[in-house]
Amino acid sequence: MKIEEVQFFDVEKNYMSVQACNTVWMNLGNKSFHNLVSQHLNDFKNMENLGRNSFENLIRELYDTAVPILINYDPNQYYTSAQLAEILAIDEGKLIEQLEMGRYKGAFINEEGQWLKPKPQMNG
Repeated sequence: MKIEEVQFFDVEKNYMSVQACNTVWMNLGNKSFHNLVSQHLNDFKNMENLGRNSFENLIRELYDTAVPILINYDPNQYYTSAQLAEILAIDEGKLIEQLEMGRYKGAFINEEGQWLKPKPQMNG
């Protein structure tokens, strides 16, 4: 999901506020989801103009739009992000950013929090 597709409402309707999104966005150097969730909680606590309700609503909205976790799958049918980064000769961090942006169809996060991408299907 792109940020433009998120429904913004005011805090009175108990949804993510535009102010919270803007505050977080302006305070983070790297705008990736990985960077956002890697921040220490105190980093958000110290941001000016970011109230508790706005921050909680931001977290709820992110949770609702998160990549689903699959539990029943055959791990042999998937590449890990490390394997895929090696195959593509790309930095794993850059690959994860691409996974977060939805570049790889069928990619998901497993129960251990690792990105997996389906291996190509062999026809034959």
